[in-house]
Amino acid sequence: MMQYSVPTLSPKNPKPSDMNKVWRVRFDFYHEGKRHTISRKGVGKTSLNELPNFKDRIAFSKAMCESLFKKLQGGWNPVTNTYPAKTEVELERERLQSLTYPEAIDFAHSKKSIHQRKKTNQDYQSKIKFLKKAATDLHLDHLKVKDMKRAEYRMILEKITADKGGRPTTFNGYRTFLSALLTELADWEVIEHNPLDKVKPLKTQKRFAHRPPTEAERNRIVARIKEKCPPYYTFLSLIYGWHIVTGK
Repeated sequence: MMQYSVPTLSPKNPKPSDMNKVWRVRFDFYHEGKRHTISRKGVGKTSLNELPNFKDRIAFSKAMCESLFKKLQGGWNPVTNTYPAKTEVELERERLQSLTYPEAIDFAHSKKSIHQRKKTNQDYQSKIKFLKKAATDLHLDHLKVKDMKRAEYRMILEKITADKGGRPTTFNGYRTFLSALLTELADWEVIEHNPLDKVKPLKTQKRFAHRPPTEAERNRIVARIKEKCPPYYTFLSLIYGWHIVTGK
């Protein structure tokens, strides 16, 4: 059996003509096997029945119903006006979900660093310093990490990239690192999901360690060698011929 009923307004479905009646929010609560009918006419110093405007009274009563229902869902006992004692797990979950961005970054790193080499951990510390500094410079360091959105993480990455020369590889490298930390936070249910999953890496220009010469460039090279060092050209021709014949 449910321990409480949903708070509702009395009179039910009020009309402007009901303004002369006594308004209250009511619900039932079962305590130690006994049903108690709880009635509230207002919150604090604000009374429903002192609000002269019908729309204001409707809005305030609706807010009262929603507020009382959330308190009941949270374990509030209106008879004793107490909440049940929280377990260690509940207290730890609340602590984790209250972490600010810098605190959450440190927490995620502490969990990942358990299985890291000392050198890797030192490299990560350097990256974390820039992740925190960018957030501070952007005035995002006070935000709870559970409330941060994708755009705010992108702002942090773009700030770091700009500070370090604007290279796409910098953005991509820090994106990968920050994403790994956010995945750790998601695993610990500090955040619901990793906001960087939908942030794509920036496109980078591919660089080749060695680019073969074009046909025109090859012809100029051969002509230059024949002109400046005929014996060397003969040597290269022999090697090339041997390669064609033997396939080696």
